[in-house]
Amino acid sequence: MRNQKKTHLGENVRHLREAFGLKQEALAARLGEGWSQKKISVLESRADIDDDDLKQLAEGLGVGVEHIKKYDHEKVKNFIQNYYGDYGQNNAQNGQNNHGDHNVNPQHIEKVDHLEQKQDPSVEKSNELISQIKSLYDDLLKSEREKITLLEKLLESYKKM
Repeated sequence: MRNQKKTHLGENVRHLREAFGLKQEALAARLGEGWSQKKISVLESRADIDDDDLKQLAEGLGVGVEHIKKYDHEKVKNFIQNYYGDYGQNNAQNGQNNHGDHNVNPQHIEKVDHLEQKQDPSVEKSNELISQIKSLYDDLLKSEREKITLLEKLLESYKKM
C-alpha cells in the first residue's frame, strides 16, 4: 500500500507567495484589516488552515483555493529542473555564465503548451504566468541573438583594420 504524503497547506501558501515574489508583509497588506506579517507566518507554519483563511489567502495570492490544496512543490521543482537542466548543464560544461543561445527540448515546450490548454479556473493564473514567462524567454532569446550578430559584425570590422 502506498504511503501518501499529507498536504501541508501552510507550506503550499509559502511556496506560492515566494513564487509571486511577495513578502509576508506585502501579502498581509493585500489582505487588509485583520492580517499581519505574524499571522501569515503562523498560518504558513500550519499543516491545516481553516477554509475562511485559506479562501482569503487564495484571493490575496490571486489563485484558486484548489490551486493551494493541490500545489506540489516537488513536481514544480522537478519540472523546472527538467526544463532548465539542459541549459544549465550545457553552459556549465562550456564555462559560460550567460543567457546566450538556449538549448530547449521541444518536449518541454509541448508540456508548457499542454498546461496552457487547460481550462480549469484554479490554474488560470498559472497559465497566465507561464504565458508571460514564455514571452519573456522569447524576448530574451531574440535579444541575445541580436547581440551575437552585433558582436560578430564588430569583430569583422576589427579584423579589417
